[in-house]
Amino acid sequence: MPAGTVLLVSSRGLVSSAIRVVTRSHWSHSAIADGRGQIIEALGSGVRHSPETRYDSVSHYWQSVPGLDGEKAVAAAQLLVGEPYNYPAIAVFGLVTFGIPHQAAARWANRRDAFICSEVVAIALRAGGVDPWPHRLGSTISPGTIDITGSESTWPRMKPEGT
Repeated sequence: MPAGTVLLVSSRGLVSSAIRVVTRSHWSHSAIADGRGQIIEALGSGVRHSPETRYDSVSHYWQSVPGLDGEKAVAAAQLLVGEPYNYPAIAVFGLVTFGIPHQAAARWANRRDAFICSEVVAIALRAGGVDPWPHRLGSTISPGTIDITGSESTWPRMKPEGT
């Protein structure tokens, strides 16, 4: 995939299901293509590179972002590789779902040294010149929020064959 292409993923695991429930989205994970056959993503083990094909067997969608400077986006994401996962940010989505004020919860989880998957993508997109959420903290952006083209409404047509 070209540098800066966004990957949205929905799988059937327990954590994936929980993320979809608390974020009210079909998508439970996001990553960004580096243009060299790899994606940059945040997992429980931290921000890392993985093969583009990692999610071929589950529901996924590649989204190009109009106006994005893919090289700048990838350079920003690359700087995050090796950083830890931001578990408190995941808790924020649950707190907000249960009525805790959004801003108070978000400030608690807005760290500069740990990241969730959609936060890595949001940082990359902003660095590449695209910011659909200028007033949102990165730790409050979910994979469903990353879906700026609205693919969620058509996701059943995007499932790989055989799933």
